[in-house]
Amino acid sequence: MRVELRVLDINVWHGHYARSWIRIEPLEPEGAREAREQALIEGIRILDPHVVTFQECFPQPAFADRVARALGYEHVSQVSNAGLRIFGAGYPLGVDTGEGSTILAKPGLGLRSLGRRALSGYGYTNHRVSFQFIDKRMALGCAVELGGKTVVIVTCHVRYDWASFDLFESAWRVLLERGVVEGEAPPELVRSVRNNIIRRDAEIDALAAWVEKVAPDEAPFVISGDLNVDDEAPQLVPFMKRIKAANVLVLANSPTRTWDPVRNPHIAPSASFTHPDGSPKDISGIVGAYHDQLQQRPDHIYIGGRIREELAAASVVLDEPIGGVLPSDHFGVLATIKL
Repeated sequence: MRVELRVLDINVWHGHYARSWIRIEPLEPEGAREAREQALIEGIRILDPHVVTFQECFPQPAFADRVARALGYEHVSQVSNAGLRIFGAGYPLGVDTGEGSTILAKPGLGLRSLGRRALSGYGYTNHRVSFQFIDKRMALGCAVELGGKTVVIVTCHVRYDWASFDLFESAWRVLLERGVVEGEAPPELVRSVRNNIIRRDAEIDALAAWVEKVAPDEAPFVISGDLNVDDEAPQLVPFMKRIKAANVLVLANSPTRTWDPVRNPHIAPSASFTHPDGSPKDISGIVGAYHDQLQQRPDHIYIGGRIREELAAASVVLDEPIGGVLPSDHFGVLATIKL
C-alpha cells in the first residue's frame, strides 16, 4: 500500500538586522513577532504536514519548543549562530540564545537525529554557551518512518549573496543609473561579494557531500531550505546531478516566487536603503537592499533516492495573511511525496 508524505519548508525569519558586530537590532515593532508566530502555527495546522523544516528560528531552541508544543509535534533543533555568550550574556547584544534550524515531525513517525554538519565557519554554538567569531552555516539531518519506509530529511541555510559576480556588476550599474551610488564599486565591497559567492558555492558542495553520507545507496531523501539562489542558478545544476535529486516546484511547473517584495510587506525593512530609524545604510547594506527588492525563489525542496520521481504535488504556500498577518518574509513550499 502506498502512502503520501507531506513536507513543508519555510524560512521563518529571525526579524533582526546586524547594524554592527556588537549589536543586533529588531526590524519589527513590538508584538509583531508574536503575531507572526501565531499565524505560522495556524497556517501549519491548516496544511497538516507530516514534517516541517524551519530556518532562521529565533531565539533557538525556545522558538522551536513553542511551535512544537502548540502543534503537538516532536522536533530536533540546532543553534547555528549565537556569537560570544555564556548563559545569556555576551556579544552581539540582542542576539538572545541565537538562531538556527529545526525539523519537526508528527508523533509516531519516529523522528531521530542524524546529526549536524557545519557547511562553513567554525566555533561552538549552543543556547547556553557559544564561542563563535565568524558566522556559521549549518545543515541538520533527521530520519522519519512512514508506511514502513525510512526517509532522510535534511534542512539547511547557506550564505546570502548574488548568484554570480556578473549579477552584482549589473546591480551596481542599475544603482548608478538611479543615482543611489557613485563611481566604481569600492574594492572592499568587491572582495566581500567575491568571497561570499565562493563561500556560498562551497557550502552547497559541502551539503551535497554530507547528503551522500547520510542518505547512501538510493535511500529516499528530502532536502529543504534556503539556498539563497534561484532554481536556474548555475550552482544548482551540478548539485542536483551529484546527488541525483529533483526540485519539486520545477517538477510541478510552479512559477510562484517565495521572496516577493510586492506581496510581502515584511520584506520592506530589508529592501529599504535606510534603517527603520531613518539613518542611511552603508554601501554594502544598500547593495543588499537592492538585491532584496527583486523577486526570487531561494527556498527549495529537493527529493532524491527512490522517491526522485514520486512527487504527487508541490506548491508555494503560506503566501496569504492568516488573521491579517503573513507568517514570515519568505513564503513556504509544500511537497506531497508518494512512498
